[in-house]
Formats: sequence, C-alpha cells, structure tokens
Amino acid sequence: MPRVAGDVPGYVRDVSADGITGRAQGTINIVGHETQKIESVSLSNIQLTLETGKFSDAYYLDLRPSPHDVNLLDNPEQGRRNAWVKNEAGQVLGLEPYLNGLPGLWLDHANNVRCNDVVIHRPAPLPKGWSTEEAELGHVTNVCFSKPASSHCVV
Repeated sequence: MPRVAGDVPGYVRDVSADGITGRAQGTINIVGHETQKIESVSLSNIQLTLETGKFSDAYYLDLRPSPHDVNLLDNPEQGRRNAWVKNEAGQVLGLEPYLNGLPGLWLDHANNVRCNDVVIHRPAPLPKGWSTEEAELGHVTNVCFSKPASSHCVV
C-alpha cells in the first residue's frame, strides 16, 4: 500500500532469509500487493517457535496503512498520519483476519517462493483461532516447500 495517495507500490523481488532461529507471537507473512506481487523469495534453514501472546493482534494480518487511513485531515504530500482508524464497530481498519485462523506462514500476492528446511513449531493442541494448516496460500504461483528428505510444490 503506497503511503502517499496516487503512488504505485514499488517492486519487491529477490528476497532471501537464511539461518534464522527464534520465537514469535505471529506468523511469517510474505504479502505483496495485487498490482505488484513479491517475486523470487527464498526462505531457508529457519526454525521458528510460535507462541500465544497477550494481545489478539497476532490473529490478524496487518495491512496498515490501508486506504481507510486517509481522511480529510491528511495531507497527500506527507502521506498518511494515522494507522489506528476504527470503523463503527470499533475495529481497527487494516487488520484483516486470516482466512482459516493463524497459520505458521501466510503467502499472498507472491510468485516464485522457495521454502527449504523451514520448520515452524506450534503449540499442541492448537489454541483457538489458529489454522490447522502450517502454511496458508492466497494468490500465489510457483511455491515450493522442501525439507532435507522431501519436497512439495504448488504451481
């Protein structure tokens, strides 16, 4: 999402993350824009432990700033100033629930993604609001998951 009204999102391509170990309270998100997909992503040798957290924000994909963040007080030359705009129900605009609950990995609007030896540890049993799938795929093409002894690709 461009920060200044009328701008076109830039390109994100040739991204690589290797040798990462850690803990998180949210998923790994690889999310492009419908008009500018993320291209050629390589994730390898990643060990991530997902934990439940105090706040429910982790159960939502954070797409802020969103088009809803623009209001009459914004100056288009300076970009958006507020990422906490709420709707009539009091929900923050731009926080979107994951389709099937919190996955370990969410890919959307991405092409040519390689995940090699990416291990995501999640609690058992899964907490309420978590996806039963470790990885969830939105609008993606040419995605390949492999571990040392196996592989699975989605084209």
